[in-house]
Amino acid sequence: MSCDDCRTAWDRNTSISSRVVQEVADILGVDPLELDPLFETINPDALDSLFQTRKLGHRDGHVEFMMEGCKVTVFGTGRVDVTPPAEVEMGSTNDQKSPVTGHSEESSSADG
Repeated sequence: MSCDDCRTAWDRNTSISSRVVQEVADILGVDPLELDPLFETINPDALDSLFQTRKLGHRDGHVEFMMEGCKVTVFGTGRVDVTPPAEVEMGSTNDQKSPVTGHSEESSSADG
């Protein structure tokens, strides 16, 4: 499965923190309500605040953290990449960077 197969266009009004929770749930094949609350991993308000500047054209930087065994990377462009636990484990065992198998990105047409 390529990243293009996993790409989801998100509404501009969807918060980064909500997208992270949905992407992790999708990768794990569970309902988002079955996950531990995001605030147990990272402050959702701080995460959203950090990436509000992307609306002003700032697209540099990223944040990485672990959630439910998944590696989550949020980019300044609004893209959210999630690496499943099995691939995170393989990457640490093989000392190689794991491929990202799921991500969401805001639709470029919304940047209008």
